[in-house]
Amino acid sequence: MERRDIEIFLTLAEELHFGRTAERLGVSGARVSQTIKRLERRFGVDLFQRTSRKVTLTLVGSALRDDVQAGYQRIQDGIAKAVAAGRGFTARARVRPRLPAGRPHPRPGAQRTSHHARAGADLAAGVADAGQRWRGDGPGGQPGRAVPRPS
Repeated sequence: MERRDIEIFLTLAEELHFGRTAERLGVSGARVSQTIKRLERRFGVDLFQRTSRKVTLTLVGSALRDDVQAGYQRIQDGIAKAVAAGRGFTARARVRPRLPAGRPHPRPGAQRTSHHARAGADLAAGVADAGQRWRGDGPGGQPGRAVPRPS
């Protein structure tokens, strides 16, 4: 199976609607239909039951979805890690220690802030760096900035 075939199959298995699948993936409805028909011919079994009103997974289609989904997610994670590595990010998470409660930051006027972008998913994929920063912690009281660490 090609990557695009997997994406079409998994999206149709989730949406159970050819039109929504095509719209979500930015392809034509004919492309979705042709891809599924080609996969069904290749495997020699129907993956979906279709009527004019309803699309459902067959037992084989459901089993294939479960098997393919885990592998597809690993492929996506591997691609994300490779892209992140190419941009200078690593799979390391940095967490700066917290100051004890009631203890002020060493620089007067600094305020604690949080910085994250889809932190949970990005950390799990190994493409994010999380930590705390302090406003006023940079040169001349400017905000500190996160700098990617080399591998």
